Amino acid sequence: MARLCIFCGNEGQLSKEHIWPEWMHEYLPLIGDGKYKTGSETFKWRDLVNTKSNTRPGHLTTKKVRVVCKRCNNGWMSALESEVKHVIVRILQRQAFRIVAPDQKILSQWITLKTIVGEHAEPDLYVTPKEDRRQFYESRIVPDFFAIYIGSHSSKSDSAWLRISSTLALSVSGPLPPLVEEKRNTQSVSFICGPLFVFVLAIREAGINPPEFMSLKKVVRIFPSHSAEIDWPPENILTERDMGQIAYALDELTSMDNVKYLGDLP
Repeated sequence: MARLCIFCGNEGQLSKEHIWPEWMHEYLPLIGDGKYKTGSETFKWRDLVNTKSNTRPGHLTTKKVRVVCKRCNNGWMSALESEVKHVIVRILQRQAFRIVAPDQKILSQWITLKTIVGEHAEPDLYVTPKEDRRQFYESRIVPDFFAIYIGSHSSKSDSAWLRISSTLALSVSGPLPPLVEEKRNTQSVSFICGPLFVFVLAIREAGINPPEFMSLKKVVRIFPSHSAEIDWPPENILTERDMGQIAYALDELTSMDNVKYLGDLP
């Protein structure tokens, strides 16, 4: 069966999309032994049921995912990369400036693109439904269940990626809206580009709105935006510990005493 582009849905030759675009590589030194590790752990509730680990040649910033067609990759996706470049380059060059509302919007769209592409590195565990991906492809509309945060960090790391996915429901009858093709409705994605730390929390369950109940320190929310201008870099800089606490916020949520396991979904 031919694989379809995750955005336009068309058949055809799929191309490899960089998580960290090629134009960014000159700002991210290739430190290390020329290898990077990828891994995953699968839990059934709190029991580890599967683990995978691979070592691959290259640097993490060269990682590619073959899930989009050439037309999308060389068309609207390339245009989005070009539009956001002036914002990210200033961040990578550690310049002090203000991120105004239009730039917050384009940065949010770029982060959404990377999140959706990155989640399909685990093709059976993606969260963003087909209709939301199509809407993003057609109009660059960020899914309304996304919450996007950015911050500046003091770590020596210039690249990192962590994704956690789960299935949450407020009713014993299962998630609302119901899962169709997808198996998960919740994910968090954290990644580093130079001094930029990005955190995306996406919970597609009616009645759960992350910005309403989750307070994340030392990061600024750019989607949904709550400030017309953001001073960059922020006054409060993230440490390694801070980033770890934020990156695993979804794990902390699902570990709360009032969160129960109700068995396999109906």
